[in-house]
Amino acid sequence: MGLGLLCWLAEAWLGLGCSRLDPGDGSDRPHRRTALVAPELHRYDIDIAALSETRLMDEGSLTEEGMGYTFFWKGYPSGGQHLHGVGLAIKNTLLPRLTKTPVGISERLMTLRIPLVNNRFATLLSAYAPTLPSDNETMDHSYQSLDEALRKIPKTDKIFMLGDFNARVVQNSRIWSGVLGRHGIVQANSNGMRLLTLCSEHSLTITNTIFQQKAKYKASWLQPKHWHLIDYIIVRHSNIRDVLIITWKDASIVTIYKNKAICGNSRGISLLAVAGKVLAKVMLQRLVDNITESMLPESQCGFRRNRSTVDMIFTARQLQEKCREQHKDLFMAFVDLSKAFHTVQRNLLWDVLLHSGCT
Repeated sequence: MGLGLLCWLAEAWLGLGCSRLDPGDGSDRPHRRTALVAPELHRYDIDIAALSETRLMDEGSLTEEGMGYTFFWKGYPSGGQHLHGVGLAIKNTLLPRLTKTPVGISERLMTLRIPLVNNRFATLLSAYAPTLPSDNETMDHSYQSLDEALRKIPKTDKIFMLGDFNARVVQNSRIWSGVLGRHGIVQANSNGMRLLTLCSEHSLTITNTIFQQKAKYKASWLQPKHWHLIDYIIVRHSNIRDVLIITWKDASIVTIYKNKAICGNSRGISLLAVAGKVLAKVMLQRLVDNITESMLPESQCGFRRNRSTVDMIFTARQLQEKCREQHKDLFMAFVDLSKAFHTVQRNLLWDVLLHSGCT
């Protein structure tokens, strides 16, 4: 089950929603605000979005039927201030798979347990940490809540912690090995040290610092006149191997004609990046090593290590000779399927791999 995740600071669309869509009667209408977000989530095909600083009151949910998303939020009780608040926007097609709805722990933290394949689960946390001017008591309470929530997660669950942490982490991956990658942004603050300490205690990795890219693509906040990285996606360090560069899987399919006089007599080949070819070779080798011997019959000799079709040719000749000597009838069928690989149903192929233990 692949998931498209997004971390979104909701403060920007709150202001936009109030100016453009509020009816002007002073009422708090969250569906007007969610109507701004849902089309963008649909455009980028996001499965689950973690929303920070929603400023919505109480705890509730609302469905945007047209765009196919349901919004869950947790904020201060009615009558309080329109501050802070967290939420999750979940694609409606995913809701039937969920065993539980999101749990709002506080106006700064919401959790969701997501079922995966083979009876495994992932826990997603949507967090919004206090800003730097906040007092130490508020800071300690926020990170203590995060710490308690992380400790309650089963050891077998994958963790996806997303949100606006208002923290700038250091760029020294040697000191914070396993927590930081080599491609962070400098200028750390005290919130950053709190976040790094939390990640270190729970063996978490800040994925924003793993991949090399321009600073303008990593930064998420402009203040003042400088771009900073304060929104993070954090996972277990043991799950980093699941992170895959999408472009490695991109392939350009080119048609190669076996006989140019016949348009239908062709086959397609996939042109991959060099790194993609290496990845494909590694995955193929794992399949060969783990499932070939248990799945393929003894009669399969082609495309197998330490075997050859010469043995099968010899066996076929022996059958013909012995049947001729014994005056026995022999019936042999040779099948050549036209475009066999082109007509395989991909969904059935994935089902076979899952049934064979490939995850």
